[in-house]
Amino acid sequence: MTNLGALVKRRRLVLGLTQEEICRRMGKRPAGGTVSRIEKGNRGGGSYLTARGLAGALDLPVEKIVSAMRRDNKHWPLPRDRAPGIHAD
Repeated sequence: MTNLGALVKRRRLVLGLTQEEICRRMGKRPAGGTVSRIEKGNRGGGSYLTARGLAGALDLPVEKIVSAMRRDNKHWPLPRDRAPGIHAD
């Protein structure tokens, strides 16, 4: 499991939510399996929009999600102009 996957699963369970409920909170189709793939580590680095969606769905600071994404992939692209104020190196 990746850093991001572990973080997402742990927080989801603390909140007592299903993967489908997290998808809905992110504005994604529950049948798409987005959260399942993230938890299993079968998803690439994702995007800033994914990080922001996860943060909102899990009630976490976006920096925490970005930090986990960067631990999984130190080359994860995140142009500073697309993510103002994010400094989770």
